[in-house]
Amino acid sequence: MANLDSSAPTHVSLKKEQTGAISSKIVELTESPPELLTRIKGLKQDLQSWRSKIETQVKAYRGEIFQLKVSLDAEVENLKTKLQDLWTTIQQQQDDGPVFLINSRMHGISRDTKEIANPAEID
Repeated sequence: MANLDSSAPTHVSLKKEQTGAISSKIVELTESPPELLTRIKGLKQDLQSWRSKIETQVKAYRGEIFQLKVSLDAEVENLKTKLQDLWTTIQQQQDDGPVFLINSRMHGISRDTKEIANPAEID
């Protein structure tokens, strides 16, 4: 029995809320047709204004995205070019490396030969 008594106030307050909501809807529905038309026109204007603002924002964001894409594409191309240049330099160094070593060794051998032949002429 105690449970029934404690739930009764909650049930009553819930019914009051529902009744209040229903009453406000009934008042809205019983408004005169001109009042309803005015209200509908206002809502329609609000909707059109909102839609216009959204379309403007979408256009602005699309423009920003396009500019960012162009900038990003340019940066990617720049990085590709730099990477290709770096790759070419590395390839040249690898190709020139053995030649450089051979030339260095030959230069060293000729210098050593000069030292043995005439030590006074060496710089």
